[in-house]
Amino acid sequence: MLQGTERAGNSKLWLACIDGGLQFCRNLTSLQVFNSPGVGSFLELVPHQQGGSEIWSGLEALEISDVSVLSVPLCKQLTSLRRLEFGPQFGGQPEIIVSLTEEQERALQLLTSLQELRFCICPNLLSLPANLHGLTSLETLCIFSCKSITRLPDMGLPPSLRNLRLSNCSEELGAHCRMAATEKLSVMIDYQYVD
Repeated sequence: MLQGTERAGNSKLWLACIDGGLQFCRNLTSLQVFNSPGVGSFLELVPHQQGGSEIWSGLEALEISDVSVLSVPLCKQLTSLRRLEFGPQFGGQPEIIVSLTEEQERALQLLTSLQELRFCICPNLLSLPANLHGLTSLETLCIFSCKSITRLPDMGLPPSLRNLRLSNCSEELGAHCRMAATEKLSVMIDYQYVD
């Protein structure tokens, strides 16, 4: 299922994966993609349709349940994306994401305007993206119900990061996050701020 929000009138759009359905959304600012296997290749084709090239440039928020959506061709188009969330639709099944592929890691690095990154209910996710430190605009990182992640990336966190939120995760990850807290980095674990 695809759900999008357009800026004009903030109207909700329920979009099926029908050829030609998205190119008419000129002011799309938010998109949710849930339970749509294979939708990644469909989204990559949208800019090639007549009038489709402007769709992604204004997108500010993207929520996805399938990490295959994260591809280099698509991320090159997401020049205004500020918020990205991985996880199931509310009430949906947990995600089976184990890790990001090398291409998905490269695609993530193209999101230079990204300010908030969320991993929600991904119990099989073993690690955060290795190159997370390369997201130079990232200010907020949220990790909720991702119990298999046991540590922060070896290469560290982005220097721009100001908020690290953790809930219902492993004790090991919690310990790493406690050590990461500084005057510039606010850390909250299970809704309690770390001193």
